[in-house]
Order: sequence, then C-alpha cells, then structure tokens
Amino acid sequence: MLFEGRVIECVCNYLNEHDFEILQKLSTTEQGDDIIAIKSGVKLIIEAKGESSSNQNSSRYGQPFTYNQVKTHVGVALYKVSEILTRELNSGNDVVVGIALPGNEHHRKCVGRISGVIKPLNIVLFWVNEDGSVDVEGNLV
Repeated sequence: MLFEGRVIECVCNYLNEHDFEILQKLSTTEQGDDIIAIKSGVKLIIEAKGESSSNQNSSRYGQPFTYNQVKTHVGVALYKVSEILTRELNSGNDVVVGIALPGNEHHRKCVGRISGVIKPLNIVLFWVNEDGSVDVEGNLV
C-alpha cells in the first residue's frame, strides 16, 4: 500500500539519483508544498497523493481509495499545482510543477481522462510503483 509519505519518499529518492537537491520534503501531517527540489537553477514543486488514508484512526486506513475518491484527490492535486503556477508566475523563478501519484489502475485512468489539460500546462507526472520505482512523464528540466 502506497501511503502519501511513501510516495514522497520514493520521489525524493528518484530526484536525488538524478542530481536534484531536495529543499523541502513534508510529512503527511504538514501543510504546504510536499516536495521542493532544485537542479540547474530550476525549482521543481510537487504535490503528492497516496492510494489510501495514512491516518490509522480512519475507517478507510489501509484500504485502497475508490475511483471516486481518487478522482477527488487528483482534482485537489491539479488545483494545488495550478495554485503553485499562479503563485510562481510573477516570481521570476524558473519553476516546474509536478504531481506524484501511485501508479495503480485508478490513478492512471483518472489522470488519463484529464491528460489534455495536464500536458499543455507542462505538469510532470511521477508514477510511483509498488516496488518504489518511479516512472516520469513530462520534462523535468
């Protein structure tokens, strides 16, 4: 089960292996930009989501999210990266945004249905597989 914290950890490992410097890596209890990394003067800001509730007190703890829950989480992630793009638009910084998600069927299907919006916005997708490997769609730097 890929909880959000594991998704963040796997993406940070991938970024480290590809010469990014991790500036920020939040835990699931912290609010803000989940991952901030930099390489060659380009800042990468990533919003991450897991495939189940990481709250052990939740009745859904450890159970995969339904397709409708995935749809909601992907919508929240898309809103968050849109917010980041808007915030960074006038900063003068070179910024790339990304969304990190479990590479399961529900997440891939949901994102596939909105890929026509994701690609023109140059949102990088980080697909985290059960074994911890990461597949990337889009241009990092």
